[in-house]
Amino acid sequence: MKDKQQDKYKDKDIKKDESLDRDKSRDYIVTVRFYISLEKVVDSSFLEIVDFLKISKFKILKKSIDARNKEHIVAEYNILCEKLADLTLKNIQQTIYALSKKREKGSKSKLYRDVNNYNLKKPGYLNIQKLSIEQNLKKESSLDKSEKFTINLRKHPHRPIIVGFGPCGIFAALALVSKGVCPVIIEMGEMVEKRDKDIEQYIQKRQFNEHSNIVFGEGGAGTYSDGKLYTRSRNELNKEIFSTFIYFGAPVQIEYDAHPHIGSDNLKVIIPNIRDYLQKKGASFFFANTLVDLEKTNNKEAKGEGVWRVKIKDLHSGNLNILETDTVILATGHNNRFLYKILYNLGVKLSPKPFALGFRVEHPKVLIDNDLYGKYAQNLPSAIYNLKFKGKSSNVFSFCMCPGGEVLPANSKIDEIVTNGASRFARDSQNSNSAIVCSVNPGHIRDFYQDLPERVKSFIRFSNFFDDNIINNLEIEIGLINPVKIRLSAKDFDYDLNFINELSLWEYGIVIQQLFEKITYRLSDLYHVTSSSYNIGSSQATAGSFVKKLITPNFIERKEVMAKKIQVSYKDYTEELEKLNEITSYPFGLYPANILNLFPENLIYDFMNAFKYFDRIIPGFIGDGIAEGFETRTSSSIQVGRTSAGEAISNLEAVVDGLFVLGEGSGWAGGITTCAIDGWKTVIENY
Repeated sequence: MKDKQQDKYKDKDIKKDESLDRDKSRDYIVTVRFYISLEKVVDSSFLEIVDFLKISKFKILKKSIDARNKEHIVAEYNILCEKLADLTLKNIQQTIYALSKKREKGSKSKLYRDVNNYNLKKPGYLNIQKLSIEQNLKKESSLDKSEKFTINLRKHPHRPIIVGFGPCGIFAALALVSKGVCPVIIEMGEMVEKRDKDIEQYIQKRQFNEHSNIVFGEGGAGTYSDGKLYTRSRNELNKEIFSTFIYFGAPVQIEYDAHPHIGSDNLKVIIPNIRDYLQKKGASFFFANTLVDLEKTNNKEAKGEGVWRVKIKDLHSGNLNILETDTVILATGHNNRFLYKILYNLGVKLSPKPFALGFRVEHPKVLIDNDLYGKYAQNLPSAIYNLKFKGKSSNVFSFCMCPGGEVLPANSKIDEIVTNGASRFARDSQNSNSAIVCSVNPGHIRDFYQDLPERVKSFIRFSNFFDDNIINNLEIEIGLINPVKIRLSAKDFDYDLNFINELSLWEYGIVIQQLFEKITYRLSDLYHVTSSSYNIGSSQATAGSFVKKLITPNFIERKEVMAKKIQVSYKDYTEELEKLNEITSYPFGLYPANILNLFPENLIYDFMNAFKYFDRIIPGFIGDGIAEGFETRTSSSIQVGRTSAGEAISNLEAVVDGLFVLGEGSGWAGGITTCAIDGWKTVIENY
């Protein structure tokens, strides 16, 4: 009987794939899909299957979770196996055969989940849904990591200068040293070690350093905002970027996770490792030095192409220095708005670009995990959601979702309030948060400033307690090139919006962002100063406080969008304030506000309908979440004219020789991975 069973697999029924047969030097890619267990974490179940198949040496290429059906959640692993033994190949082929035969007969395989009679303790029940194998036809790089960045002795008349040491600047520098070139790197912020202390001073003592904070400093904004590497781009360089991070200390999981992230805690170790490496290869750093100006001069030694004079200022001593180079790489990110003033003065082409605007929404992590994973939540990593809603005027969607993370103050100036999210690698904090944003066309700037005084009044829930003169005296400054002061009192406000005519078109997006950032700061500041008179507890609202509102059914269902002043009793107001601050992870605390009322009416309705839709997907999204505003820095609202090689283009469509504008600040890249590729690829292909 046993012999017959073996013959069954030997002769007739197994149609062997000849391509798998006999080149033992070949590597194979094995894909296995299996049902998640209630009794084991997903990685343990995977290792049990690998052991059953007799696969001893493998490398995980990709790992993903399919949780669309919460009753039967599926995990999929793609693994690279080197030189599989005959026995292992036979095991895999027999398993594939067994699965296909059982499906044909419509009965349940012992490798397939039996929902009614499921016991993982029996070794046969491995819950495999699908198994496949193919030869790996791609050549894996055999380059030793220790030789990853080899030096070749290439000479250049000037050392290239990189301004900004975020992902784009980092990988531009790594690409340069791989060519034997030693760059000069200028970074406005401090090294990670000092930057960490500056951030702590801000969080603990409200002492804000405009040059060294959550946004500015070594490693860029991403160092303190999760370190997400996920990108929709399928660029072949993605792998190179991930493996480089791993070489410098990132967790190996980023190479195969479907939604890879490094974690803010790991980045604070990785970035100094990269700095040390670059210094050993001859790179020079100017930390706490800010770019003041750029000037192109003629120089015969530069073969008629001219030399860039880069003026920088030491932020500690105040001393000015001028460096000369034939290549300037601007990789400052989009938070450094002064960059655009420099480009404007150089005559570089600047254009408005659509961007996203909204606020952070925070929920208990357990709610999101249970909603998305159901009974398997405890055996799976923190749940990630990706929500989209098509509104009548705009698309509303989630952005930069941080499971098990915190909401952080990401302002770049003292008179702004900006939110962002962050997670450590373990993603083990109590709350999960995400930006919920809508797409904004800067050309619709008038919609955001129309009837602004009335919208500000309906925005403030606590103004019942204060004199109207507080609102009447509000004043904010907007614009970059020729800043304009606007007063928000009904009698002084320019309802004809003539001040918009004094702005450049490319400034429109920044001005919309400033509206939200500066008004929330001014109201927070006024709240802090005056709240003690009403015994509201000023410790919960400082200059870094955000204006927040609980997302409740009443908030969503409210028909009167441009609401008249909602009368809130002192008791109700203080109770709402206390509940918000019990939940939030934002370090400076929250105070209640009608958070949608700063948006134009059409966008308010889109947000309302989006929340109703999201609540159907994730029950409790409305009732158990808090909105914390505002998220204004999702991406650049400006696009810099540049060639395919990354060199800047002037307003006259001429190439600005030797000036490269890369990364998020260019408006052509967004996120750590695409910005890193922008820096690496530009240098490799053009320098």
